[in-house]
Amino acid sequence: MSNYCHPGRAGGGGSLANNQDLPRLIQVKMLMKTRWFTVEGVLHLLVAIGAYPGGLAMMISPDGSLMGVEGIVDKIPFDSLLVPGVVLFTVNGVGQTVAGILSLRKHRLSPYISAVLGLGLMLWIIVESLMLKHVVFLSFVYFGIGALQTSIAAYLYFLTTRP
Repeated sequence: MSNYCHPGRAGGGGSLANNQDLPRLIQVKMLMKTRWFTVEGVLHLLVAIGAYPGGLAMMISPDGSLMGVEGIVDKIPFDSLLVPGVVLFTVNGVGQTVAGILSLRKHRLSPYISAVLGLGLMLWIIVESLMLKHVVFLSFVYFGIGALQTSIAAYLYFLTTRP
C-alpha cells in the first residue's frame, strides 16, 4: 500500500508531517493540498449559511415584504421573488453545502464543483447588480468569495493532477 495515497491507514505510515518514507517535497505538497481543501470547504459553508435565509425568505414571501424590499419585484424580469429564491436556496445553499462537505472530505471532484460554484456565485452577483442597478458592500464580499473559490479550485486542480 502506498504511503502517498493512504496516510494514517494500516501500512500507511501515520501522520503526513512525520512520515520519513516520503520525500520532503511530497510531504509539503500533501499538507498544502489538505489546508487548501479545508479553506475551500469553509468558504462554501459560509456562502451556504448566507444563502439559506435569503432564499427561504424569498420563497415564503415572494413579494419581498419579509425582507423589507417590496418594490424590488418591479426591477427584476420575474413576477415575484419565488424563482430567484429557489435558485438562491438550491444553488448557493444546497449546492455550496454539498461542495463544502466534498471539499472537507478532499473528494477528487471537489476542485471541479468548487470552480463551477465559484464562477456561478460571481455570475449571480453580476446579474443581480445589473438587474437592481445598484451594488451593496455584500455584493463585493460575495463576488470576492466566488473569485477565491474559483482560484483555490484551480490551484487544487493543478496540485492534484500534476506529479
